[in-house]
Amino acid sequence: PRGTGAPLVYLHIPKTGGTYLTDVLLHNLQRRDQPDLFYAPHRMTVAQTAEVFGPDRQLALVLRDPLSRFVSAWPSRLREGKPGYHTPWTAAEAQVFATFPDLEALARGLGHLWPGTRRRARAAVAAMTMVPRGYAHAFGTVDAARRAMPAVRLCLPIEALDSQLNVAMAALGFPDFSRPPQPVENRSTERPSPLSARAEARLRAFLAEDYAIYDVLSARARELHG
Repeated sequence: PRGTGAPLVYLHIPKTGGTYLTDVLLHNLQRRDQPDLFYAPHRMTVAQTAEVFGPDRQLALVLRDPLSRFVSAWPSRLREGKPGYHTPWTAAEAQVFATFPDLEALARGLGHLWPGTRRRARAAVAAMTMVPRGYAHAFGTVDAARRAMPAVRLCLPIEALDSQLNVAMAALGFPDFSRPPQPVENRSTERPSPLSARAEARLRAFLAEDYAIYDVLSARARELHG
């Protein structure tokens, strides 16, 4: 239970089960009064939630391994968000996919010997709308993430989202809830081609700040949820 009266903000990190969880929330909002719960979209940062909702706001989010999230987000933008959405590429994204047609090509750019090539690859990722909006985007730095941890009231791993949906919904203000008959999920049936070990290593290195923040969040998840 929240028990403080402070607004609770669901921070939607892309590709962390947000479509599914939001659909369950909307289904239950039709059946009862809205709790003191607000939604922070992909682009919103933790610092911005404090500006918009006040410094005493609390945070809820779902955890996903940064590489797994990135590998899911890239083909999602390649498909323009389909099947659940249709968000056409920006001009910058069209250029990104023309230059880096797949994640192997991007990883080669990120790990290239030439600094200019590495800079172009990093700039390409930063220009995209959803792919770069992981934990480093949301929290900024590891130190900022540590400072924000007392405000985090839900931090459930995505692997436990369905089996512990009651935990998530209670934390979000719905101790009594029902599941929609057919929950919406933005998940493609296509499976991406496996990455080479070198590409994985390069992407993990690129996501080092995300992993450092993910470790802080994982520790908070163990404190909250065991």
